[in-house]
Amino acid sequence: MPLVVIPRNPSTSTSTNVVIDGAVFTPPGEPPISGGTGTLRYLGMAVGALMDPATGQLNLFPVSSRTEDNPQMFYGGLVRSKNMLSVLMQVMVTFSLIVVLWFIYGYSIAFTEGGAFFGGFDRVMMKGIWDNAAGTFAPAATFSKGVYIPEIVFAAFQASFAAITCALIVGSFAERMKFSAVLLFCALWFTFSYAPIAHMVWFWMGPDAYASKEVVDAMNAKGG
Repeated sequence: MPLVVIPRNPSTSTSTNVVIDGAVFTPPGEPPISGGTGTLRYLGMAVGALMDPATGQLNLFPVSSRTEDNPQMFYGGLVRSKNMLSVLMQVMVTFSLIVVLWFIYGYSIAFTEGGAFFGGFDRVMMKGIWDNAAGTFAPAATFSKGVYIPEIVFAAFQASFAAITCALIVGSFAERMKFSAVLLFCALWFTFSYAPIAHMVWFWMGPDAYASKEVVDAMNAKGG
């Protein structure tokens, strides 16, 4: 019995339509946004960004000044002094590039419905994440039934991990690649390695997509 969850237009509603064998079922009301869960996710994103080698050079906290907590400085220490600035710039620009690519298409192909390896294009350029006219944000499911957070917070949280993963690669070819080649390789690796693996490992539609009362009742009715 095929089951698909289709996000509705955020300008009209933040709920979802559940489609079972061509029959559409609409859960009543809008899903509540959990302020506490969203705040914790936002703080997690901020801490992840502070740990990132691209922003760790700011040394905003004492822990960030330790070499083992700052891969950017660690990578710089692996190369000759004349290449120190080059490595720092490679890591910082790689981080910035991946964050931009993530919000252009990376999030969409990693965390939307699609094929087995890639998601779809429903969230390209963050389409549908928020509605400027209504001042609302699309909800994102969590691992807890009936608990939602703003999807933009979830996208930013995942962006920090996408960026740091690609930035960590720079240490493997320090002093051995041109700057342009580094950026090209990281963009390709992000697109054809990180994003599909993130989709295969982490994407799911949330517990309500599989166990909500409407879905269960529809499946029971279908089964007689």
